[in-house]
Amino acid sequence: MLQPVLIQRTSAFLEEGNRLKIGIDVRSMAGEKTGIGRYTENLIQGLASCDEANDYLLYCFFFKSFRQKVAGISLPDGKRFSFVAKNIPGVVLRYLWNAEIFKIDKLIGNVDILLLPELEIPPVNHEKIVSVIHDVIPLVSEKWHTKESARIIGKFIKRAVNRADIVITVSNHTKQDLIQVTGIKEEKVRVTHEGIC
Repeated sequence: MLQPVLIQRTSAFLEEGNRLKIGIDVRSMAGEKTGIGRYTENLIQGLASCDEANDYLLYCFFFKSFRQKVAGISLPDGKRFSFVAKNIPGVVLRYLWNAEIFKIDKLIGNVDILLLPELEIPPVNHEKIVSVIHDVIPLVSEKWHTKESARIIGKFIKRAVNRADIVITVSNHTKQDLIQVTGIKEEKVRVTHEGIC
């Protein structure tokens, strides 16, 4: 189970007393889960067990193997959680978003906050963005990535830092690396250590 401190810190900046609608990108939960997929799944389980104050819209976009991927996403029970899945080619979606032809609310409806466990940040209208950056290894070490993959991942990290209202990192070390390599202001970064399942 996810540590309660993660949920508390993730929602600490939310306005107290207001019921918010929070959109969470859950595409990483489809198929065989990697670290981000497990993180997202545990986050949602934690929120389902301890946050009665807000509503959640879980969403994903796929094209290849759409039905199998959507069927592989486990959702919590309850009225507070809704789900939107769209069958859209990733290359088309990225083009539309990079060109800012339309914003995410056209696909998922209105939310107050977007919680993004992955680095890709869609264009928004007025929604607040919380971006989770799990590590910045591509920006600080060439050991684990090719120069091209480090360049691409670095571009996504820098875009996330610039567009997010709050950035969550999973350790103080990642926070310090992020501050050093991107220049993000320290008050914009929150550390929420990952829980153990």
